[in-house]
Amino acid sequence: MILIIDDYLFLAGGLIAVAWGMAHFFLRRPAVSRFWTVEGLALAIAGAAVIFTVAQYGTENTGVRVVTWLAASVTLALGVFNLMNGLKTGALQARLGGVLGLVSGALLVAGSIINS
Repeated sequence: MILIIDDYLFLAGGLIAVAWGMAHFFLRRPAVSRFWTVEGLALAIAGAAVIFTVAQYGTENTGVRVVTWLAASVTLALGVFNLMNGLKTGALQARLGGVLGLVSGALLVAGSIINS
C-alpha cells in the first residue's frame, strides 16, 4: 500500500503545479503579465514533467526522482516568493499562489521521501 501512496503524492503535487501554472495565463494584470506568464509556464512544465515521468516510468527510477526533486524545488521557491510578495503587498492572488506552491512542493517532497 505504501508503494502506491508516493504515486498519488507525485500526481497530486504535479496536478496542483499544472493548475496553478495555467491559472497564471488567465489571472494576470498588465503590469506583471510577463513575469506571470514565465512563472506560469515554469510551473506548468514542472508539474507536467512530474506527471508524465511518473506515468511513463513509475516511481522506482532515478530519473523520476531527479525530476520530482527539481519540480519540488521550483514549486517551493516560487511558493515562498509569492507568499512573501502577497504578505508584503496584500494581494490575495499572490498569497493563494504561495500557499498552493508550498502545498505542491510539500506533496512532491513527501512522495520523494516515501519513495527513497
